[in-house]
Amino acid sequence: ATTVRGEDALGRWKRAAAAATVSVKGGRLAGVVTHALRGDRRGWMAEERAFVRRVADQVAHLLERIEREKAEKDLALLQATVEQSPTGMVIANEGGTITYCNKAFASQLGYSRHEIVGESVGKFLVGDPDKIIKEFNDELLHGEGIVLAELQHRRRDGTVFPALVNAGIVEAGNGDGRYVAVSLTDITERKSWGEVLKEERRRLSTLLSSLPGMAFRIRNEEGWPVEFISEGCVDLIGWQPEDIIENRLVSHAECVHPDDLDRVFKIMQTAFADKEPYEVEYRIIDAEGTIKWVWEQGLGVYEKDELVAAEGFVCDITDRVMANEALREGETRYRELFDNMNSGVSVFQVRGEGERFYFKEYNKAGERLDSVAGDTVIGREVRDVFPGVSDTGLLEVFQRVWRTGDPEGLPVMLYDQGRLTSWRENYVYRLPSGEIVCVFDDVTEQIQAQQALRLKQLSIDQANDAMIWTLPSGVLFDANEGACELYGYTSRELLEKTIFDLTTSYTPDSWSRRWEQLRTTRAMRAESWHQRSDGRVIPVEVSTHFLELEGQEFHCTIVRDLTDQKRHEAEIQRMNEMLEQRVQERTGELQESQDQPMQSEKMA
Repeated sequence: ATTVRGEDALGRWKRAAAAATVSVKGGRLAGVVTHALRGDRRGWMAEERAFVRRVADQVAHLLERIEREKAEKDLALLQATVEQSPTGMVIANEGGTITYCNKAFASQLGYSRHEIVGESVGKFLVGDPDKIIKEFNDELLHGEGIVLAELQHRRRDGTVFPALVNAGIVEAGNGDGRYVAVSLTDITERKSWGEVLKEERRRLSTLLSSLPGMAFRIRNEEGWPVEFISEGCVDLIGWQPEDIIENRLVSHAECVHPDDLDRVFKIMQTAFADKEPYEVEYRIIDAEGTIKWVWEQGLGVYEKDELVAAEGFVCDITDRVMANEALREGETRYRELFDNMNSGVSVFQVRGEGERFYFKEYNKAGERLDSVAGDTVIGREVRDVFPGVSDTGLLEVFQRVWRTGDPEGLPVMLYDQGRLTSWRENYVYRLPSGEIVCVFDDVTEQIQAQQALRLKQLSIDQANDAMIWTLPSGVLFDANEGACELYGYTSRELLEKTIFDLTTSYTPDSWSRRWEQLRTTRAMRAESWHQRSDGRVIPVEVSTHFLELEGQEFHCTIVRDLTDQKRHEAEIQRMNEMLEQRVQERTGELQESQDQPMQSEKMA
């Protein structure tokens, strides 16, 4: 104890005080007790000092009791917390002998706490327990004093489970040395979920790597740096993922064709503003400079309504775009062909069970051939437009082709619809869509030409005169029936002959000269002698014309048998000669009769 003297600013009175320190267990200073005095200090010094000391001791005792009660409460709370914790907890000495464990630890291992306390922690470990304990102690003593590890533990029933072990050094406050406090967390379920997650990640990785494209995530910052991109980027754009992550060598935007970049950006920004997914097709330029068409689908990622990233998928659609372009070109060519071909084409949509056929398309040639405007028939049933179609048999062909799928051609027929009469040729087939197509041609001119040709052929075949067609080599190309009768051969036998077999009037050289002459004069008439199959030689009149058809030269020769004519001429000649002889004889007789009277008169 000591005294303290103080004096106020006016110096009108003096004050003294006694003070004593308050110390608690361990010598820790807890405070100071003071006692204020009045008057002369000499009269109270010993008594007041004792009083202050007693008060300080009582205060220290009270404080120690308060702290002890608080510590006991804290300890009880700590013990309750440890006991009720779902995490297994154990305390072991430096040798690894367990001195305490909570209920969760005993439950995890399937033992009672009585069976665990006093045992070595190595009893419950899988593997080499001495080695594990030594490694733990070394790391605890020489490391940071805390060890976190995953160890396999064995339960009482022999099953093994993984546990996360967290160990730390605990210093005993009573000088009993150091202990190791261990928490044990069963991570079986976590490991199970981890395996599931690992498998899901593996599947996702496999899926992404097998998809014909790339998945990506870009961050909403300047330059839109790439946070993630799948392995598909190698095939698609020719860059490795590490080249693109964080835009290390190339950015996502730099791969977009410059002419498409603004359009793509606007589509994305519009979708982000509406918080909607987006789809866009555009061109990219890969690492080798090749231009490809891609399709991208993506959506924004938001945190508290703020766009933080965009995720999506990009795939190569070059083949599809090229195919569509080819299809468009094909459709254009088809339309041009459809509208400009000479044949009429009608495409019909079938309704019911192949009972009704409605015009779907009708080309310009069809309009011209049928004298019908296409816009007046589209959508109408064929019998409404052409009532007589059932009579032609064409409707039955439609129905049969629709049922069987086998194309059919309808024989050429006379098409008579009152206002229009013509010869038609039809070909009908079914499209994969089930629609029926009818291709038709007006063959009236061909039929008329064929009829005229047949009429001419019939006239030639039935002509009395023989007609033969000869090639420059002298080979017979064709002959009519009259020629077969004249020469006594069948048609096949006659066409195996040459001009040199029919007449001796020509040699190959004279025939060539005759051919050159006819090429100039174009026609020639002469009499000659031809030989029949029976060897008989007959007189003939030959009228030859030079013809040229599709680059091939012919001689068309009309051969007329002059046998009868020559016989008649000979008979006439003979008769003329006889008549002339008779005339001469009669003239002589008349002259003689006239001469006799004159001689008589002279004699008289």
